[in-house]
Amino acid sequence: MHVGVLNAGAVTTNATLDEATGVVHADASIADVSIGLASVLSGSIGAVQATCDATQEGVTGSATLAGVSIPGVTVSANPAPNTTITVSPFVKIIFNEQTNNPDGSLTVNAVHIILNAVLAKGDVILAQAKCGPAAPPVPLASGVGLWLGLGLLALVAIPVGTTVIRKRRVATA
Repeated sequence: MHVGVLNAGAVTTNATLDEATGVVHADASIADVSIGLASVLSGSIGAVQATCDATQEGVTGSATLAGVSIPGVTVSANPAPNTTITVSPFVKIIFNEQTNNPDGSLTVNAVHIILNAVLAKGDVILAQAKCGPAAPPVPLASGVGLWLGLGLLALVAIPVGTTVIRKRRVATA
């Protein structure tokens, strides 16, 4: 007989940066979660995903749930940020927990189980994504910008070169 706090199937994570726009995307997901905290909490969740996106406009996050089967818990597939359900005096579950960090980043926990029993205390976090703030896009030299830059360089260089040539002609005359 196997006794555990949590069992899970596939776990995936992903993080990307679009260098042209500076947009950052992070997500984490877990499938086939079974929870067994002795007689305090038991149940299952078919799939859990936390997502975080950082753009020039700000940082946003979300959580997606499927197949939540925990006695005493009713929650939507896309819960509002920080949806909190007290299961018992010893167990609290926060769905789509979002924390704005001092550095401007956002941490999204799809599911955060807080156990506060006399004999057992602890936290279980399922699917965490963190991102932000977005970096400004890095402009690349384009044909127009490159020609404009060379044109300005030529305007500055030609008068200086002409002045030098005139001084040499005057000096030799």
